[in-house]
Amino acid sequence: MNSPRWYLNELAQAINVPPSAADQPIHGISIDTRTLQPGDLYIAIKGDAHDGHAFIADAFAKGAAAVLVNDHFDAHTINGVCLNVPDTLIALQQLGTFIRKQSPARIIAVTGSAGKTTTKEMLKHILETFGRTVVSKASFNNHWGVPLSLIDLMPDTDFGVFEVGMNHAGEIAPLSKMIAPHIAIITTIAEAHIGYLGSIEAIATEKSMIFDGLTGEDNYTDGIAILNADMHCVNLIKARAAPYQHIMCSIKESSDVYLINTECRSGLNHVTACIFGTIITYTLSMVGIHYVQNTLLALAACHALGIDLAKAAQTLSTFTLPNGRGATHHLALSKAVSIQLIDDAYNANPASMKAGLMTLAEMQNRRRIAVLGEMLELGDASPAYHRAISDVIEVAGIDLVFCAGDHMRHLFDALPSHKQGAFAHAAKDLIPILDATIMHDDIIYVKGSKGSKVSLIVDHLIGNQQHS
Repeated sequence: MNSPRWYLNELAQAINVPPSAADQPIHGISIDTRTLQPGDLYIAIKGDAHDGHAFIADAFAKGAAAVLVNDHFDAHTINGVCLNVPDTLIALQQLGTFIRKQSPARIIAVTGSAGKTTTKEMLKHILETFGRTVVSKASFNNHWGVPLSLIDLMPDTDFGVFEVGMNHAGEIAPLSKMIAPHIAIITTIAEAHIGYLGSIEAIATEKSMIFDGLTGEDNYTDGIAILNADMHCVNLIKARAAPYQHIMCSIKESSDVYLINTECRSGLNHVTACIFGTIITYTLSMVGIHYVQNTLLALAACHALGIDLAKAAQTLSTFTLPNGRGATHHLALSKAVSIQLIDDAYNANPASMKAGLMTLAEMQNRRRIAVLGEMLELGDASPAYHRAISDVIEVAGIDLVFCAGDHMRHLFDALPSHKQGAFAHAAKDLIPILDATIMHDDIIYVKGSKGSKVSLIVDHLIGNQQHS
């Protein structure tokens, strides 16, 4: 086993609890016994579905060095080294903050209504070329995901890139303060969570709270804000970013970083951009102007970090999207039927739905089918937002639409009859209808909020491909 990262009493001091009589070496920190490694400190978190205190015996069986439990739990039942704290979730956050403060890495935080994960993954892909890079696991962007991701920072980490998400007001500022980024990126502002926050302005205000943690080498004076100049409420956000340096990125007009041209040829996006007066050309394997926008934000961060822009841009030619974020699959469903599946099923809001559907406008001479799950957390305006997608479908030239979920009924009924594929209350019920409809060379685009479970359709199609 490698040398320990910490000793237990070092961590006890960080969370303000008395030291243990048995100062154990600690190799890692875990909240999940399924992935716990020997020598880890296991933190028992009480979640919505499970209470981690129920798995303490499993943690020791798998080699946990010690466990961290809430005060209410009877520690006398534990056969192993234990620390008691008033709240294990708060202790996890304290440990994340402690580890972040020890890190010499340059840190980037990313928020926005859409494109957070894609921008984070683009930065990971680029920065790994220049040094050791740590990023948020999956979409670990909330009150427990952020500290768990910060724990991965090592003494030799050069760069860290962390997502910051929210559902309600007041969630972003404490996460940003925990991350203490040198660079903060806002990808876009859209109607996601408008049912909770009430207005697009309220969403923009909450997203701009990412600047509350913005730091720099000179004690909160040289942090850099990178903003999408084309997003809603950009002036409101610029005002919040006024104390810091800021970089504006645009796909529409001249800015600090802006798009000169993009052209789709042979399935590739050929992009020319200007970054503080330097002309950069690069290719992307995915089609869609929103992906180009994400690259501008990522390259602006590279400029702020002072790394080689030409080299950074060239690495984007080998970037591929994570599953559920627009990744393309070429599937042979039988000897006679092959299709192109675009898996954008991880999540959806009106802006990301529109952006994704418009990518199909560039795919000519093939039948284009959209399979759409309902968009959640839109509040009283949900029917109007769903109906409005019908205009996008017309502009994008989509041939056939399948809809899942009660909110999507508003879209389905707004479509002309020749574009109505089928409606179902549950996504799984569309599977046999879609199977009977698919023809050779179709493009199938799947998108919806995670709760709509349209990912089941993606899993079905990928599972049904024939392997030679």
